[in-house]
Amino acid sequence: MRIHRRLLFQFWFTLGVLVGLGLYPVLLMCTVGNARANTHADVALVLGARVFADGSPSDALLDRVLAGCDLYEQGLCDTLLFSGGPGDGAISEPQAMRTIAIHRGIPTNAIVLDEHGLNTAESAVNTAALCNAHGWSSVIGVTHFYHTPRLKITLSREGILASTHSARRRGMVLRKLPVFMAREAVAWWAYTLGLR
Repeated sequence: MRIHRRLLFQFWFTLGVLVGLGLYPVLLMCTVGNARANTHADVALVLGARVFADGSPSDALLDRVLAGCDLYEQGLCDTLLFSGGPGDGAISEPQAMRTIAIHRGIPTNAIVLDEHGLNTAESAVNTAALCNAHGWSSVIGVTHFYHTPRLKITLSREGILASTHSARRRGMVLRKLPVFMAREAVAWWAYTLGLR
């Protein structure tokens, strides 16, 4: 009977720890992740998302680019750095992002493209190099709330103490939001523990 109780306690304790570890990144996403920039920075790093084969942006990409454009129009940054990788077709994520921004009225000389931001880590490394090359000393990271905590960790590893700005969904909620949040919870721990 005593062994049975001990095993039961160990099971519930382990389950509680695992649930807590899973919920902690979600708590960060829902609190820190919803930060909105209110101080000026030299550059806003806008992270890419999917571009379809016909060159049209995914909802996530459009959200992020428009959030970056808002920052520029409000005078909260001087430059927009669009970082991403290839699209499903001939148009890359950064190219699609530039097109959206230009249509929004952002001048081309205020846009810099990073075509090699294949993931969050590479975007951070490339941003650090571009900060050195351009003399940028302050950065606002622009992405969705679920991605913001991991972006902050990754930028800080590259010596960039960035503020963040959560891209708001204009209209309906992103269709795969629960999947994105679950994936980010795992990725946050991987980045936090230095596994990525």
